[in-house]
Amino acid sequence: MMNPSFIPGPYIGGYHCYTASIVMIVCYYSFYMASFTDPGVIPDKQAAKVAKKRYPFDEVMYKRDNDCKTCGFEKPARSKHCAVCNVCVEKFDHHCIWINNCVGRKNYRYFLTFLGLHCIICLYGAVVGLLIFLGEKDRKDAAGLVFVNTVTGERAAPTLWTHVKFFFLNEERHLGVVVSICAIITPVLCGFFGYHLRLAWNNETTNESYKREAVRAGIQF
Repeated sequence: MMNPSFIPGPYIGGYHCYTASIVMIVCYYSFYMASFTDPGVIPDKQAAKVAKKRYPFDEVMYKRDNDCKTCGFEKPARSKHCAVCNVCVEKFDHHCIWINNCVGRKNYRYFLTFLGLHCIICLYGAVVGLLIFLGEKDRKDAAGLVFVNTVTGERAAPTLWTHVKFFFLNEERHLGVVVSICAIITPVLCGFFGYHLRLAWNNETTNESYKREAVRAGIQF
């Protein structure tokens, strides 16, 4: 559990106790909306007829008379049958294991919000953790404290490495692990978010991106 004396600190104000909670609640809400909003399931033939009016068949990636053998109707353009959920989904993007739901026409905006907010909270956690570390380092250095090996009794000067070991490996290792995870996952998550922003800008889905590459490979072959 994090030492409550860390906030406020030399480089971080006490208001972060409240802003962090607000950001976390908003992230939970985005997760809920992405997970439990209908992604655009096509339940029957009548719904399929309505869905077919939304997007034209291009006769390349999406051809007419392409029936879904499981659902028993002609698949609308830009839809796909999800093998995990066992349903056809309009403007299918992908099945996301993190939200345990398909991502499609009706919940894609919530999925983007979910990604964007988690980019923010991971970056926020990494920055706040770094500020706490630097604040504690400067506070200990200013107080003239030294580190003592509890096994050998050896006294060590407060170098940067001893501060790192204390913060990330010893006394505050739980906080250090969380901060490290945030720092590592932030660029990965931001890259994934950027990829989906590009898809949204191009009005393209992940499924269509893969299909387009397959079509191009087939043409080149």
